[in-house]
Amino acid sequence: MNVNEAIDARHLAHRGVAELLDTFQEVQVRHLLGIPDHEVIEYHQDPPERLADGTLRPYWKVGDGVPDLATTDPAEVAAMSHCIIARVRWPGEKPITEAHPSECGWCEPVKREDGSVGPLWSLRQLLVAHAYATYFAGEVRCHLLIWDGVDGGKYIRAGERDGRPSKVEWAEFAALDAKEQRYRVGLVAAALREGM
Repeated sequence: MNVNEAIDARHLAHRGVAELLDTFQEVQVRHLLGIPDHEVIEYHQDPPERLADGTLRPYWKVGDGVPDLATTDPAEVAAMSHCIIARVRWPGEKPITEAHPSECGWCEPVKREDGSVGPLWSLRQLLVAHAYATYFAGEVRCHLLIWDGVDGGKYIRAGERDGRPSKVEWAEFAALDAKEQRYRVGLVAAALREGM
């Protein structure tokens, strides 16, 4: 049986079948094999927090309610990411990096009721808000299309949604050139520094 005959007979474990199908566009594979038997979609998630007992849990999950700093605006989330990275990189110091050139409205020091001075918003509050935004962005981390063969073999390939945001505003932001993205994030950072 040659490779084309194996594809027609749906012998997907046959030598050379996957290599040949990989050269085709998805629409051609669908024409040959039909709709996928399985589709796997995995969404990007923020790293979890480690609790005092060593267990891991997400900073935010469905059912936790809306965080104080909740946002789903891509530019705001990117600015938040810059603040988080700077604070993780320089704990206990002024969080200054190239992407976060000065203290912002999230990390600027304020005097608290107990007399201590510290960031307006805690790092944990930022991480919770970021996890919330990541969930609602719906960025597809992995999209797999799987066809089952009659011989127990499978043909698996990445689907078109692999690595793409599923929400329109996030897809539009991702489609902007890097200069425009930096400009929009800069507007958010400037507004934060001005207390807006």
